[in-house]
Amino acid sequence: MAWLIILWWAIGLAVEGIGGILTSRAAALDPPFSVDELRSPREGCLLGIYVSGVPGDMRLLEEAEERVRRGFPLISVYQAWGSRPEQQFDPRPLNRILARGAIPVLTWEPWVTDFSNFGLRPMPDRQIQNLRAIAKGDYDFYIEGWARAAKRWGHPLMVRLAHEMNASWYPWGEHAFRNTAADYVDMWRHVVGIFRRVDADNVIWVWSLALRPFTEDLYPGSEYVDWVSITVLNFGTTPPGWQWRSFKELFSTHYAELRKLGKPIMIAEVASAEEGGDKARWISEAMSSLSSDFPLVRAFIWFNVAQDLYWPINWSLTSSQKATRAFRRAAADPHFIARPR
Repeated sequence: MAWLIILWWAIGLAVEGIGGILTSRAAALDPPFSVDELRSPREGCLLGIYVSGVPGDMRLLEEAEERVRRGFPLISVYQAWGSRPEQQFDPRPLNRILARGAIPVLTWEPWVTDFSNFGLRPMPDRQIQNLRAIAKGDYDFYIEGWARAAKRWGHPLMVRLAHEMNASWYPWGEHAFRNTAADYVDMWRHVVGIFRRVDADNVIWVWSLALRPFTEDLYPGSEYVDWVSITVLNFGTTPPGWQWRSFKELFSTHYAELRKLGKPIMIAEVASAEEGGDKARWISEAMSSLSSDFPLVRAFIWFNVAQDLYWPINWSLTSSQKATRAFRRAAADPHFIARPR
């Protein structure tokens, strides 16, 4: 038994050592952009993508990049709050993104349902006024640990905190579980304040709307926000009673409001259905309109998901050969910042 324990210990050290070497090599790579460059982009539009399964399986990203012949400088990922290992700050997947010459855009979702112990209120009452609970410090044990780990990692990280708060489908929404707009702002400022207190100044804060009406009382203030962003999805005619809508129809009104905030604008999730119109044309018109009609849009992140959660919609760039070709041609415009493949 003793020799088995020693062998297991030696294997563990070896694996840990290999992991440390790989992490160090990735960490030694220079990010493609500095924090200052990302906070104040001067021109052009960064192309990004979300691919389900990435960065766990980077081959999926490689396949997408090969199809459109561009290497994406922004890679979108999602992480929920909670007590499970995958809900903690983990540098390894971020290093895999960094090693490909890209910056991670992490949508950080403040679910309060997945925490265990720590003296929190029992479920389901824990969700009532959950934003107020975050703002008063009930979850500081988690936020501060995550912030300190982000600081140790040290590379630029764009964090899209508590997105689409002006809709009703997330528990951190302004009208969900007795939340208010003021609760949302207090929560945001409290979280950002913790990161500042531990000097995690490599984190870039992205405030992100749903494609729904909003009021400026949801905005935490320019000193707490680096980018403003929005989701733009054309559902076509798949949901009953819906109509095909162009990118301009969907985005123009919100763009006029977002530009007043004086921050670079990110289209954090963008995609179109095939049903009800011409997806390839939708892509071409959307991307060509950015430099002419929406010049403050500095990032455009395609939501590359083959199956919508609720509707039979293929959002991906490979839903048809025409759609793939349209994105490939549009991405070749010098206005877009992306690596040729």
